[in-house]
Amino acid sequence: MQTLPKTFRDAIQVTRKLHIRWLWIDSLCIIQDSPEDWETQAAQMCMVYRNAHLTIAASSASNSSIGCFTTRNGHQIRPLELPFTVPGSASTSTRLDGSSRPTFLSFGPTPRERKDQTTLPLETRCWTLQERVLSTRVLSYEAGTVAFYCISNECDEADPSGRFYEEYSHHHKQLQRSFLYNRSFDGKLADAALSTKITTPNEQSHHMSWTGVVENYTERQLSYNRDKLVAIYGIADA
Repeated sequence: MQTLPKTFRDAIQVTRKLHIRWLWIDSLCIIQDSPEDWETQAAQMCMVYRNAHLTIAASSASNSSIGCFTTRNGHQIRPLELPFTVPGSASTSTRLDGSSRPTFLSFGPTPRERKDQTTLPLETRCWTLQERVLSTRVLSYEAGTVAFYCISNECDEADPSGRFYEEYSHHHKQLQRSFLYNRSFDGKLADAALSTKITTPNEQSHHMSWTGVVENYTERQLSYNRDKLVAIYGIADA
């Protein structure tokens, strides 16, 4: 195992700590010098992400030698949970089930400050858009923190309650729910979105979802131009 790149070794360590038996690493599980195997497997990545128990994202790593884990000051990241709530303050809120969230006091940058000031290397790559959108759960190792994203909530170590993410990523979560649970797409999202006849709210939703995907996708980078269509095929086929 020591011959593997650091990111792969870190992912194996995380998988073992979570007591998950199987780990898919595309550059290992897809035969890299076989165009036939690559074309077959690339077309199935939609199902790989959808059916995975969890996707591990080395979001701060620019290549496989960097690894998942970063050195950070834990005192600046982990907030202090206060044993009371402040009525009427911005730090208190109510969950969807009616229960109250605890009050947290953080001494480091807020999640919004980190998101606004930092572009994660993983978020600049075209291939990783479908990974983020189609995965039901993502454990993301980011600059100085660990974040967790799923259909119902998004949070990180500095914002365990997910209050910031409710405001920041509402549109993304709606988009993700559409891909994972809206079976009216019927595997033809792109066809429905590009239709010249948009007459129903459902068709309008398809159009807006696909437009948002394409806008995000075209802001990212590809190592090989030949991958331009196949890297978004999983989402188009959702």
